[in-house]
Amino acid sequence: MKLKQRVLMLGAAGLAAAGTLGLVGWFGQTLLLDSTARQAEAAKAVRAQMQVDMMHDALHSDVLSALLAASNRADAARFAEIRNDLDEHIGIIRDSLTVLRSGALDRDLKQNLDKVGPQVEAYAAEAIAIVDLAAQDARAANERLAEFQKAFGTLEGTLSDVGDVIEALIAAQGAAGEAVGRTVTLTQFGSLAVLAALLAWLSLVVTRRIMAQLGADPSDAVSVADRIAGGALDQPVEGAATHPGSVMASLSRMQQEL
Repeated sequence: MKLKQRVLMLGAAGLAAAGTLGLVGWFGQTLLLDSTARQAEAAKAVRAQMQVDMMHDALHSDVLSALLAASNRADAARFAEIRNDLDEHIGIIRDSLTVLRSGALDRDLKQNLDKVGPQVEAYAAEAIAIVDLAAQDARAANERLAEFQKAFGTLEGTLSDVGDVIEALIAAQGAAGEAVGRTVTLTQFGSLAVLAALLAWLSLVVTRRIMAQLGADPSDAVSVADRIAGGALDQPVEGAATHPGSVMASLSRMQQEL
């Protein structure tokens, strides 16, 4: 193999090593981004679940407020205010459930959400019925409170199950994220170490082959050639004996024949 080819091969090896490191880095970043996206989805699910839980309690407060307003013989404006609050809270629950369903990360979570939907609607229907009835008949509204409390407890239990599933998902996603981070770090450092070792070995091999062809440093070969051209033929050519097929060996033979 010619000298130029050896140098080109070394350069190509360097480019290949750089490309390999870039590919490993891209793959690692892809894994990290995917893990981050999953954790973001889990965090969004936590926020939505908290919203549902808070609005579940808010509906309960709305119903109690309506019953209190009925016992105090409040005016229509107060009942309208309570009904507006109730509608707003129901809307937030429905929107939050939509968020939870759209980003459901686990089969158990989906199954629990399938239970939550009908329970929320039944709970909301009872709340609306009591609030509307309280403005007209306080006694009748109070008679429906037991059924409302039953719906409240049922939904509370299911929401607790949803919270447990989401908490477990958060823990799993956190552990998975840490594992991905460790894997990416080890892969990048491992690849860097292996490629550095290969490049060092290849550089050593190519350097030895080049030195075997030249017999000495290129500057030494130039000095010897200049010396011979100047007529100084009495000094030995270093490297000629140790590298018989080298440029220095050829210069030594030329010097002896002049």
